[in-house]
Amino acid sequence: MTTGGLVAALSTGVFVVSLAWLVVRPRRRLADRVRPYALVPLTALGRPADERSVRVASGTSAGGPGLDGALRRVVEAVLLRGEPDAALRRRLAQSGLHDVPADRLVTEHRVRQVLAGTTGVVVAGLVAAVTGMAGPTALGLCLLGLVWGVARPGKAVDRAVAARRARLRAELPPVAQLLAMRVRAGGSVVSAVAATAERCQGLLADELRDALAQHRAGRPLEAALEALAGQTAEPEAARLHRLLAGTIRYGLDAAPELLRLAREGRERHLTRLRRDATRRRAALLLPTIGLLAPLMLLFVAAPLPGLIGG
Repeated sequence: MTTGGLVAALSTGVFVVSLAWLVVRPRRRLADRVRPYALVPLTALGRPADERSVRVASGTSAGGPGLDGALRRVVEAVLLRGEPDAALRRRLAQSGLHDVPADRLVTEHRVRQVLAGTTGVVVAGLVAAVTGMAGPTALGLCLLGLVWGVARPGKAVDRAVAARRARLRAELPPVAQLLAMRVRAGGSVVSAVAATAERCQGLLADELRDALAQHRAGRPLEAALEALAGQTAEPEAARLHRLLAGTIRYGLDAAPELLRLAREGRERHLTRLRRDATRRRAALLLPTIGLLAPLMLLFVAAPLPGLIGG
């Protein structure tokens, strides 16, 4: 058997095993099903509320099982030696791509990297086998496919975090203004947060609803807001959460600061929109300039030989 045939056979076998693993999912653990129902008694005994259990108990999350089983344990043993990266876990939580508990986010990401790298090797091996590449060239192509596949989940996380930040920046001014109006009307910060989260839709309202769900589960609302400030993808949203937490803790008037936050957020959002519009206008002009500039130079330079030669 040639080197290309061996690479193609190995790639096909790995692809079939990975596909079978994705289709035949392992059964969910019984503890994951029972934990939401035991949330209130456990918090009454002094145990901190688990974020995943709070979302499942409040009905705001479907609770998908994610990738589990022997593959997850192998990835934990090979790729997660020691303490998982806290910065990577925070980015994964901000992206919202993986609907798994917080302590399994890094494992889920690594498993997806392994599967994507395997897919890249399989595709590169098939291309090498079909085109009849030599052994070193085929191995180099498989290595490129592995690097490309492993990098794909990280790029997806970066795109998800950027999109989430853009949505939070757009939602911040109206939500902050609604909170300021409700606080100025005479209500407490807790009632203002509850009424705004109930009537609004979007990522920022979802974060406020998560804080309220943790508060109903027994956690102080200011502590839940402080935790959200450390997890959210947008610094201005973190500023809003810290402002609400400080107002609840110290009993301050939050309306002026909320109005100022809404005004500054609106101004920054308009500045970004103008910058994006200018950039897109320039991008539209570049093809026109690229097409017209050679034609103009041709028309200018065409009579020069006759003028120079007399």
